[in-house]
Amino acid sequence: MSNDNKILSKNLKYYRFKHNFSQETLAEKSGFSRNYISDLENAKCNPSLNTLTSLANALNIKTYVLLKPIQTNNLPTTRVDIYRKKFNKE
Repeated sequence: MSNDNKILSKNLKYYRFKHNFSQETLAEKSGFSRNYISDLENAKCNPSLNTLTSLANALNIKTYVLLKPIQTNNLPTTRVDIYRKKFNKE
């Protein structure tokens, strides 16, 4: 797994949770299958630029954000983590 794929998989999952999307919802909004979204989140494939753009549009973010390393300290990894961070609840 390349470093870029690791970054993409973390970011994709993070922004999907942040928007409270299931894999199925993101798949519908981006035009891909749920299995493909899962493969991307598990860094099992190398998406094209067009794919990244479609995903970014579905998440209402700029394409480069999916490949930009984000701070990993306290990075939410579940919807519960996102909720806690959003509402400052521990």
